Amino acid sequence: MSTAYQLLVFEDDANTIKLIHDALRNTEIEIYHARDSQEGLQLLTEVVPQLILMDLLLPGPGLKGWDAIAYIKQQPEYQHIPVIAMSAGSYEIMEYAQQAGCDAFLQKPFNLKQLRELIAQFRQ
Repeated sequence: MSTAYQLLVFEDDANTIKLIHDALRNTEIEIYHARDSQEGLQLLTEVVPQLILMDLLLPGPGLKGWDAIAYIKQQPEYQHIPVIAMSAGSYEIMEYAQQAGCDAFLQKPFNLKQLRELIAQFRQ
């Protein structure tokens, strides 16, 4: 088992994934990545990270990001994990994330500094 800080990212966009990796390069954060909710929820059972970044508009027939957040927050073994919701979407989408139980919201597009600062808040 790793002693590094572990981050699970639910994100399908290659540019956003690259931005996250660039922002966290040279840190002691291990990044685990899933391209959809089904893959992410499976990874969650294997990794149990300290923080989750969740795209709210995940592709495919599975759960949308807010549904995955609600599921995570309903599970006793995972509900303690903070979830940062990410979206370029509307205010309505942010409302879904808040109702589902997200701990913070990161509006896309975001920059390296914004991402680092928000993650640092949860690492304290």
